[in-house]
Formats: sequence, structure tokens, C-alpha cells
Amino acid sequence: MLNSPTISIITPTYNRAHLLPRMLDSIINQNYANWELVIADDGSKDNTEEVVLNYKDSRIRYFKSDNRGATVQRNFGVSKATGDYIIFLDSDDWVEKDWLEKLTSNLIPENNNVIVTCGWRKVNQNFNEIEKGYPENLGPMFNNLKLNFLSGTLLYPKKYFIEIGGYDEELPSGHHTEILIRLLYLIKKYKTQIKIIEHPLVNIYIHSGLRIRHNFDGIYQGSKLILNKHLGLFEKHPDKHFDYLSIIAVCAYRTGRTEESRKYSKKAITIKPFYYLSYVRYLIANTPLLGNKVWGKKR
Repeated sequence: MLNSPTISIITPTYNRAHLLPRMLDSIINQNYANWELVIADDGSKDNTEEVVLNYKDSRIRYFKSDNRGATVQRNFGVSKATGDYIIFLDSDDWVEKDWLEKLTSNLIPENNNVIVTCGWRKVNQNFNEIEKGYPENLGPMFNNLKLNFLSGTLLYPKKYFIEIGGYDEELPSGHHTEILIRLLYLIKKYKTQIKIIEHPLVNIYIHSGLRIRHNFDGIYQGSKLILNKHLGLFEKHPDKHFDYLSIIAVCAYRTGRTEESRKYSKKAITIKPFYYLSYVRYLIANTPLLGNKVWGKKR
């Protein structure tokens, strides 16, 4: 492996022309120079193209296609990437000047089976820090790996992404969790070394724009698909199985799927029959007045 490998940064974007300059400037100003930024524009209707093309840097590669969703664009972005390592960065976030320098300094010459993970900080619309996060133990279902997989926090070999087939384009939510489940096999297969940077290098912008955390229908559909797709794994880990059943039950109720909410609340009881919250959620799902008050209901 070269001492200075090319890092491919993949950024899907949609109608964020007003936010892109901050992200672009943070990449341009990196201490580490051997990078490329692949921007996959998901059919933006604003002046995103104009904003990006105003940056006269050959390392920035811009592609625009029809609106197909962020997951499709992430996969497309990797298909255009030329680097040995990839990292995903959302178009509304930005990174510290030494982001790539610190990530790449943890790569190991002659060993391309290395993953590097770092911390993050969340920033509100007034640019005040509201939370910090560091690589942490993800628990038994993820082989007790210690890492982050939010925007900009996970650098890994492009060959891994290609071998597992990229993101599941059918998922409306939970993309990062689901791809990590599939990455577990390769991490073990290649005896991957995980290098940890106990420092927040990525700024995650929390704003009022469209974000998946506000989309209860997307969370319901995505959580259900992930659970069904990896049911065998979830059955070996009751805590995570219970969590997903509970998420599905709550989001089902909030989107007017009351029968589904009752069904998944009841399933959760079978996973944790001695846990009081199992029965509390089942009661809420079966009591409309209580459910509407506690969880709310989509009209």
C-alpha cells in the first residue's frame, strides 16, 4: 500500500446548495492532500450544481442523476471512486482540518485490511455544540466492536464495500446499521485491525430540514426489513431483537398501523416476558387514548 493512499469521500446530496459550501470548504482545507470528493447529486432542483462547479479543484468530481434516494447515490458514488479507502460524508456536515490526516496516519503500510474510526460532535443551528460521541462498544450482536458509523466517522477499504454489494437500496432507513451487520463477516474474514481515534473530527449539523429521524414511516419500514433480513442474528441477541420490535411497534402506531403496533408489542413480550416495559408498551398499543397521548398518531 502506498504511504499516501487516495481517500475517496462519498457525498450524496439533494437540494442543499445553501449548506454545501461549509462542507466543501472543510474538505478543500484538509491538511492531507491525497483525496477525491465524489458528489452524487440526487436530482437537486436548486443551484447545487452551480455551487459545486464554482470550486475549481480537479479532486472534486460531480455527478447528477434523477432522484433515486441517498442510498442509491452512495452506491453510485463508490462506483465512481478511485481510492483504495472510502468514507461517507453527508452534505450538511463538515470536518476538522486534520480529519483525513489523523485517519490516514492510522493506516498500516502493506496491510489494506484496516478500519479507522473517530468521534463526532453534534452542532445545532446556532453552531453550539450539543453533544459529543466517541467510538464505543456496539455490543454482542456486533462482536463487541468499538467504533462509530455516523457520517464521516468510518474509513474502510473500498474492496469491503464492493464484496458485500454496497448499501441495500430497498431500505428506507437504517442503512448504516444494516451494512455494518454485513461488514462483520468481512472484518472477521480478513482479520481486520480497527484503529480508534478518541477525538471528535466530524461536525454533524442538527437542523430543521428533512432528516430520517423525523420520518416514522421510513423508520417503521426500514426496521421491519432489517429485522426480517437478519432475523437469525437478532434471535441470538434478545436485547437487540426486543429493541427492534419495540421501535417497529411505536412507529407503526405513529403512522396509523394500530394492528401492527399491537402485533409487534405482543411479540416483544415473548422476547422479554419479565420486563415491565414490554407490558407497558402493549397496554399503550391497545389503548387508543393512552397511545395518542404517549406516542401520538399520524392523521
